[in-house]
Amino acid sequence: MSDAVGVVLVDDHALFRAGLAELLRTVGGHVVLGQGASGDEAVALTREHRPDVVMLDVEMPGPGVSSTIFGILRESPGTKVVVLTVHDDPDVLRQVFDAGASGFLAKSAGCAELVAAIDSTRREQDGFLLSASRTTSRAVVHRRAAPAESPLTAQERRVLELLAQGQPNRQIAIELFISETTVKRHLTNIYRKLEATSRLQAVSKATQIGLLSAPSSR
Repeated sequence: MSDAVGVVLVDDHALFRAGLAELLRTVGGHVVLGQGASGDEAVALTREHRPDVVMLDVEMPGPGVSSTIFGILRESPGTKVVVLTVHDDPDVLRQVFDAGASGFLAKSAGCAELVAAIDSTRREQDGFLLSASRTTSRAVVHRRAAPAESPLTAQERRVLELLAQGQPNRQIAIELFISETTVKRHLTNIYRKLEATSRLQAVSKATQIGLLSAPSSR
């Protein structure tokens, strides 16, 4: 089975993952090598199996989707990542492609589109788009024509916005339905990416490069 496509599935919804695995098992030439429910498991499974393709949900426990994609490609540069999402959002698309994903597939896609995504991914050298709206499709064109945009993930930007409002870690955690530990991890990533050493400096630098709007005077 040297021509078989080895796939790792990572999604924290067990029923969706099981259905996806069963579908792939019924399609010739596809082998499900492993399944996971978090970003950390995605990286570990990639390290173990070196799959041809990782099907990766956008929102899962563990590191953000960008960090997870970086980790997957670090462990296995030849592996292709296809992102699965219920959010047909240009910002999400830019984020995952900038991180190195090869495909973007809405969970509303049909079986034929799913199989085509896996089969096509191995032949593509650059990011491609599958099952997305016209608005999101335009984002791909813009992404390729424009310079790199935000270095922050969507969740990090949400943390940054609350940070700019003066919210403490505990309130940010409540607002975003995450733990304070996760908030601290996001802040560490924000400081590193913006080369900042404090909240004030992070907000200032983000405003300078257009990640935040300048505060209006009241």
